[in-house]
Amino acid sequence: MDDFYMKQAIKIAKTSTYDVPVGAVIVYKDKIIGQGYNMREILKDPTAHAEIIAIKEASQYLGGWRLVDCTLYVTLEPCAMCAGAIVNARIPRLVIGAWDPRFGCCGSVEDLTRHPKFNHRVELSYGVMENECKALIQDFFKKIRKRRKKMKKFIDLRSDTVTMPTDEMRTAMMDAEVGDDVYEDDPTVKKLEELAAEMTGKEASIFVTSGTMGNQVAIMTHTSYGDEIIANRRCHIVTYEVGAAARLSGVNYSLVDNPDGFIYGRDVAERIRHENIHYPKTSLLCLENALSDGRVVPLEVMKEASDVAREHGVPIHLDGARLFNAALALNVDAKEVAKYADSVMFCLSKGLCAPIGSMLCGTKEFIEKARRMRKILGGGMRQAGVIAAPGIISLEVMTKRLHEDHNNAKYLAEELLEFPFIELNKDNVHINMVFFSIKKEGLDTDSFTKYMLENGVKINSDEDNNYRFVTTNDIDRADIDRVLDLIGQYFK
Repeated sequence: MDDFYMKQAIKIAKTSTYDVPVGAVIVYKDKIIGQGYNMREILKDPTAHAEIIAIKEASQYLGGWRLVDCTLYVTLEPCAMCAGAIVNARIPRLVIGAWDPRFGCCGSVEDLTRHPKFNHRVELSYGVMENECKALIQDFFKKIRKRRKKMKKFIDLRSDTVTMPTDEMRTAMMDAEVGDDVYEDDPTVKKLEELAAEMTGKEASIFVTSGTMGNQVAIMTHTSYGDEIIANRRCHIVTYEVGAAARLSGVNYSLVDNPDGFIYGRDVAERIRHENIHYPKTSLLCLENALSDGRVVPLEVMKEASDVAREHGVPIHLDGARLFNAALALNVDAKEVAKYADSVMFCLSKGLCAPIGSMLCGTKEFIEKARRMRKILGGGMRQAGVIAAPGIISLEVMTKRLHEDHNNAKYLAEELLEFPFIELNKDNVHINMVFFSIKKEGLDTDSFTKYMLENGVKINSDEDNNYRFVTTNDIDRADIDRVLDLIGQYFK
């Protein structure tokens, strides 16, 4: 009979206007006495939904309905709130069609009935018409995806940080095997860390929540209070991380300010402090590739700076937020870029499309110490496999398609140069970023930005009419052509 009643629950779920694909049926002595899609409302007052009014026989009123001899059939495992209603109603048997972690309800009833506050136990039956119930859930998510596609799509050129996780990533998050990462027993995080270490040619790696955290953990690990680090004046660590190195690590900067943004061997040699009671210790060289202006640093330049630092016993950290973009532009494996540094950070959440996270890679000894530094910053995570799972796809899949973004950026640059009022050096378009200026007398930057937004395009600019357009997995040629048309219309 279980299949018969579950079929009725499925029928209810198919007509549900509720926010989850759930249908519920209450049965007493082979009679359906209540049904609907909002379990809490049914359990609050089954008579409101009863087809057969036998509720007085089925329950005792003791400050609330008590369905002591009933069975509840439900297509989807109840959430914690509905589980509470089930336990309160003293339902002796619960029949569940399927469960899905996307609703965050796995084990809700079992967890609640084991709580010492309750002495009521529910007999659980899982998997009744499971395939049909799972199909119901899949249909629900197909509708969600279709609805999302019908929503107004913005062409977002502000950054590659705005990329959306792919459907494959969303599924991987749902299915991720998890553990407690602070105890280092989350298998998905461990797989990601092993993969990141292998792809960068390092012994080990650690998963962190952001690129800034990765860089700062690296500086904390390499240095001591009062030390000095060598960095480029315009690099991300110096310019865009809120002065964190001074606050968290207590270090001083020795800044390099070359017009091309590179750090050469001579720059390192000039800035390494010799032993003197008046001097801070030079404890770290910070390199960056790709640079924040979208250009890549030639490997021979990296090698030259790295060799000088290592000759003086100074470790090197590489901010490789877009490491795989840089490697692609240089036509080498990422290991060939990372080998000139002792530690390297790269982001999963930029062009690689993961919703969150970065990786810090280095020796086993370095990562062991970095794990403590991450903990200091509140970066110790528990069941982090849920957010690590898309990172694996970032490395295994999304690194293989970055050439599409680079090609689109080159196409965008070439087409922008067709406008006589745009200044752009296309030789500096190395990765997925296009920097340009609009030289138009009387141009109101805010008005132009607003116009683009009203027409479905998100852009950033500065007060000098300098712009950065970034191509990503979410941008195709049709989107770029649309942007070009809008620019042409605005300045016509």
